[in-house]
Amino acid sequence: MKKRLNLKSVVSFFAGMSLALVLFSCSDFSSSNSGSISFSMSSEIARAVTDAASSNADSDEVPLEYKIEFSLKGDYKKSHSETYTQAQWDSIEENIDKNGEEETFTFKDIPVGSKVRAEVVIYVIENGKETPLLKGQSEEKKIEEGENSVSIKVAFIEYSLVINFYLKNGSDYELSEEYSTTLKTTFKGFNDEFGKFISKYETQYQEKNCIILDEKTYIPNESKITDAEVDSDKQTITINYYLDPVYLVDGKIVVEPPVQ
Repeated sequence: MKKRLNLKSVVSFFAGMSLALVLFSCSDFSSSNSGSISFSMSSEIARAVTDAASSNADSDEVPLEYKIEFSLKGDYKKSHSETYTQAQWDSIEENIDKNGEEETFTFKDIPVGSKVRAEVVIYVIENGKETPLLKGQSEEKKIEEGENSVSIKVAFIEYSLVINFYLKNGSDYELSEEYSTTLKTTFKGFNDEFGKFISKYETQYQEKNCIILDEKTYIPNESKITDAEVDSDKQTITINYYLDPVYLVDGKIVVEPPVQ
């Protein structure tokens, strides 16, 4: 599954690179010879998902959707998912913050004695393409009759950020393996990681960002650079960065080499 995202200015929405909090808790549901588990979403996770998704959206005009996918693994297997429009997701946040009404997901009639593990994945959906943002799982639990206490800790999913430098050579562009790299990042943090990597080579002249590589000067070819490509299956984010050679003359950028 692949998805394209616009490269925006480098912005960090969070102080840390992951969110590892207990965000789901258990409620009491009872029935004879079986147990039930209910998970409620916190306001922290709702806001974190919104901020991470909106920070890398293609456009403010493109409506986002969100999906929460729960599953039980082990002796008793079952899954459930819910998809929300942006308006519905905003309403969830408001209900949690103002009214204390949490969004709850329940698995009922789990046979007593079953050993299960709960898992959750949260996605953002844009133009029909799903991108997983966060995931987590609980420890294994042996189900007892009635209420069963279990919690899930979630964290932002780690992606490999592949940055390819293509340098113009004559009429074509060639991949520079020397300067291309792969970094670890999250969906919400890849712009920041990309910016930090580029800044190692950037020098500003006349408000243009020049890239200095091996004592040669390049500028990004804005019409050639591709949007960031997210491959959820391989958990990679790829940025292909195309650079044109230029020259600096008295602090000014020129395309033709200076006359010697």
